[in-house]
Amino acid sequence: MTDIPVVTLTTLLDGAAVELFQFELDRVLRNIENENTDPKAARKIVVEVTFLPDDDRGAGYVDVKVNGKLAAIRSDQKRVYFGRDHNQPVAREFDPKQIQMFEPTRAVEPIAAAMKGGGE
Repeated sequence: MTDIPVVTLTTLLDGAAVELFQFELDRVLRNIENENTDPKAARKIVVEVTFLPDDDRGAGYVDVKVNGKLAAIRSDQKRVYFGRDHNQPVAREFDPKQIQMFEPTRAVEPIAAAMKGGGE
Protein backbone atom coordinates (compact mmCIF):
# COMPACT_ATOMS: atom_id res chain seq x y z
CA MET A 1 0.00 0.00 0.00
CA THR A 2 1.17 3.54 0.70
CA ASP A 3 2.87 5.34 3.52
CA ILE A 4 -0.24 7.44 4.17
CA PRO A 5 -1.24 6.84 7.80
CA VAL A 6 -4.60 5.27 8.52
CA VAL A 7 -7.18 7.03 10.66
CA THR A 8 -7.18 6.25 14.38
CA LEU A 9 -8.90 8.01 17.24
CA THR A 10 -5.71 9.93 18.02
CA THR A 11 -5.18 11.03 14.40
CA LEU A 12 -8.85 11.73 13.63
CA LEU A 13 -9.32 15.36 12.53
CA ASP A 14 -5.61 15.98 13.11
CA GLY A 15 -6.01 15.16 16.80
CA ALA A 16 -9.08 17.36 17.33
CA ALA A 17 -11.18 14.42 18.54
CA VAL A 18 -8.78 13.83 21.42
CA GLU A 19 -8.65 17.57 22.19
CA LEU A 20 -12.46 17.73 22.29
CA PHE A 21 -12.53 14.76 24.66
CA GLN A 22 -9.88 16.37 26.91
CA PHE A 23 -11.92 19.60 26.99
CA GLU A 24 -15.02 17.71 28.16
CA LEU A 25 -12.99 15.65 30.62
CA ASP A 26 -11.71 18.87 32.21
CA ARG A 27 -15.31 20.12 32.54
CA VAL A 28 -16.39 16.84 34.15
CA LEU A 29 -13.50 16.86 36.63
CA ARG A 30 -14.20 20.48 37.60
CA ASN A 31 -17.87 19.58 38.05
CA ILE A 32 -16.91 16.69 40.34
CA GLU A 33 -14.77 19.08 42.44
CA ASN A 34 -17.60 21.60 42.73
CA GLU A 35 -19.13 21.23 46.20
CA ASN A 36 -22.37 22.74 44.91
CA THR A 37 -23.10 19.55 42.93
CA ASP A 38 -24.34 16.16 44.08
CA PRO A 39 -21.20 14.05 44.62
CA LYS A 40 -23.02 10.84 43.67
CA ALA A 41 -24.53 12.18 40.44
CA ALA A 42 -23.28 10.45 37.30
CA ARG A 43 -21.30 12.48 34.81
CA LYS A 44 -20.99 11.32 31.23
CA ILE A 45 -18.87 12.02 28.15
CA VAL A 46 -20.22 10.84 24.80
CA VAL A 47 -17.96 10.75 21.75
CA GLU A 48 -20.02 10.43 18.58
CA VAL A 49 -18.24 9.75 15.30
CA THR A 50 -20.39 9.88 12.16
CA PHE A 51 -19.12 8.75 8.76
CA LEU A 52 -20.81 10.24 5.68
CA PRO A 53 -19.62 8.40 2.56
CA ASP A 54 -19.97 9.83 -0.95
CA ASP A 55 -22.16 8.07 -3.52
CA ASP A 56 -19.20 6.14 -4.95
CA ARG A 57 -18.11 5.10 -1.43
CA GLY A 58 -14.51 5.95 -2.26
CA ALA A 59 -14.35 8.96 0.07
CA GLY A 60 -16.56 10.89 2.41
CA TYR A 61 -16.66 13.03 5.49
CA VAL A 62 -16.33 12.31 9.15
CA ASP A 63 -18.06 14.34 11.84
CA VAL A 64 -16.99 14.21 15.49
CA LYS A 65 -19.12 15.47 18.36
CA VAL A 66 -18.13 15.26 22.01
CA ASN A 67 -20.77 16.10 24.60
CA GLY A 68 -20.55 16.06 28.35
CA LYS A 69 -23.40 15.64 30.81
CA LEU A 70 -22.59 17.29 34.11
CA ALA A 71 -24.26 17.18 37.50
CA ALA A 72 -26.56 20.13 38.07
CA ILE A 73 -25.75 22.80 40.63
CA ARG A 74 -27.71 21.95 43.77
CA SER A 75 -30.47 24.32 44.68
CA ASP A 76 -30.40 26.12 47.98
CA GLN A 77 -33.23 27.77 49.83
CA LYS A 78 -33.43 30.57 52.35
CA ARG A 79 -36.25 32.67 53.69
CA VAL A 80 -36.35 36.24 52.38
CA TYR A 81 -38.36 39.25 53.43
CA PHE A 82 -39.97 41.55 50.91
CA GLY A 83 -40.41 45.24 51.33
CA ARG A 84 -39.64 48.61 49.85
CA ASP A 85 -36.58 50.82 50.15
CA HIS A 86 -36.69 54.36 48.72
CA ASN A 87 -39.96 53.38 47.02
CA GLN A 88 -38.26 50.44 45.22
CA PRO A 89 -39.18 46.79 45.84
CA VAL A 90 -36.41 44.87 47.63
CA ALA A 91 -35.79 41.46 49.15
CA ARG A 92 -33.67 40.92 52.25
CA GLU A 93 -32.33 37.76 53.85
CA PHE A 94 -32.79 39.15 57.33
CA ASP A 95 -36.04 40.37 58.81
CA PRO A 96 -35.71 44.17 58.88
CA LYS A 97 -38.04 44.20 61.91
CA GLN A 98 -35.65 41.95 63.85
CA ILE A 99 -32.73 43.54 65.68
CA GLN A 100 -29.42 42.11 64.41
CA MET A 101 -27.01 41.28 67.21
CA PHE A 102 -24.12 40.30 64.94
CA GLU A 103 -23.03 41.04 61.42
CA PRO A 104 -23.32 38.06 59.07
CA THR A 105 -19.97 36.27 58.92
CA ARG A 106 -20.65 33.62 56.28
CA ALA A 107 -18.70 34.32 53.12
CA VAL A 108 -20.89 33.51 50.16
CA GLU A 109 -19.34 32.48 46.86
CA PRO A 110 -21.00 34.31 43.97
CA ILE A 111 -23.09 31.98 41.83
CA ALA A 112 -21.06 32.94 38.73
CA ALA A 113 -17.91 31.64 40.41
CA ALA A 114 -19.67 28.43 41.37
CA MET A 115 -20.90 27.96 37.80
CA LYS A 116 -17.40 28.56 36.43
CA GLY A 117 -16.09 25.80 38.66
CA GLY A 118 -18.14 23.20 36.87
CA GLY A 119 -21.59 24.13 36.19
CA GLU A 120 -23.18 24.78 32.66
